Amino acid sequence: MLCLFSAGSFLSYMALVNHAFVGYCKYIVNTDLNDIVSRYQSPEALKKGGQFWVVENVDKDSIIACIGLDASGHETTLDLRRMCVHPAYHRLGLGHHLINALLAHVLKHNARCSPGLRATDIVLSTSSYHPGALTMYEQHGWVSERTEVPVWYIRRFYLIIMRRKIGSNRL
Repeated sequence: MLCLFSAGSFLSYMALVNHAFVGYCKYIVNTDLNDIVSRYQSPEALKKGGQFWVVENVDKDSIIACIGLDASGHETTLDLRRMCVHPAYHRLGLGHHLINALLAHVLKHNARCSPGLRATDIVLSTSSYHPGALTMYEQHGWVSERTEVPVWYIRRFYLIIMRRKIGSNRL
């Protein structure tokens, strides 16, 4: 009887985790990923420094990595968003190349979040489930600012909010 209770508890827990993950995926698809052009590449977004990059495998006609720079937030803070590399292409340097492209773009275009105000920081969030990403961001000058627990029922899962001063560290 105890074994059935344990199995039922585990399945309920997994259903909660799945619900949270699916909900988050729907949220990002229904917000900025639903219309990348208007969020990242509209004339207003481009004027502020926004942009979205993809890496494509032309042989397979598929996108294998992406990164976005969102300038619609705080007056002097840009957001690194939607950094993703397909697992089959991890550890090939694609993430580093995308971050370098983003940082070069910010410096070249003197990114402005608001008229007359130059961006001073780039923030991002990553999760405790992505230790490789955390290390890569630290190598590029991001510093952990705080952690948040978005859902209480997923053990050892938390968001790490990181900040990088523009012009700091190397490109």
